Amino acid sequence: MRDKVTMTREGNLAIITLNNPPRNLLDKEVILGINEIWSGLNEGEEPRAVILTGSGGCFSYGADIREISEVRTTALAQELCIKGHTVFNRFW
Repeated sequence: MRDKVTMTREGNLAIITLNNPPRNLLDKEVILGINEIWSGLNEGEEPRAVILTGSGGCFSYGADIREISEVRTTALAQELCIKGHTVFNRFW
């Protein structure tokens, strides 16, 4: 997971970088990686600001539609959706 999402600190600034080229798609690994990094931010001195960016000249094309198309049950679809919403709601 940590290969697809990294974090650096510059003083009170945390920079979370999506590293899932070429489109930095938001697949399950990326979502879990962001969540793992965010949880780690709460363990130390909290940053005053967080930047979410993408590597390779692209922020993100969005959700990984191929991964979503492989979901076969309503329960799994709901789980995937809740995980994504939970992670990005943490930015609020």
